Amino acid sequence: MLKTFTIAEQHYFKQFMGIANTLVLAFVVLMWSGHVAAEGNCPPGYYPIGGQGLQGCAPIPSGGSNGGGGGGTYKWEPSLWEKRWGAIAEDKAAPSRPTGYAQATRTERGAKKVALENCQKKGGKNCEVIFTYNNKCVALADPTQGGQESVIRIDRTPAGAKALAAYECQSKNKQECKVVYSACSTYYEPGASIFYWW
Repeated sequence: MLKTFTIAEQHYFKQFMGIANTLVLAFVVLMWSGHVAAEGNCPPGYYPIGGQGLQGCAPIPSGGSNGGGGGGTYKWEPSLWEKRWGAIAEDKAAPSRPTGYAQATRTERGAKKVALENCQKKGGKNCEVIFTYNNKCVALADPTQGGQESVIRIDRTPAGAKALAAYECQSKNKQECKVVYSACSTYYEPGASIFYWW
């Protein structure tokens, strides 16, 4: 024989199920948010570093081989996303306008140094850094007939940087232009075999 429930019993059952569902949902949310807070959107084995506006991930230090924590040696690993810099240097006084480039260096200072050295290797005597960039792609376009102004543009993609540089060079110089250099100095993910840009 099936038992029929009174309206009051049905009401209490609905309330109980509502509370039970709420508790289960709250438990799931708490468990999930605890996981997110522990890793702070970092991959397993990394913890969040940085402050307001600038955040990254650093590897969780191992406790050493003795298991005591704090002992042993620790091998430094770079953060998950590292900035990469590029630079362009040119000797504008020289007739051939020797140009030196640097890409994917760890610091702006390092990129400038490499670009200046490369400019000097190409015969530049009064090389100056004319452009630096980071975490983007760059393109340099020159007019094909010479004697006019070069244009440097950056973009998230190599194709975008080339298109911008060529278009603006042609507009500015009223003649055909050619992209003579393009490269990307983009965020680097250690351990990965590719670079990312956005």
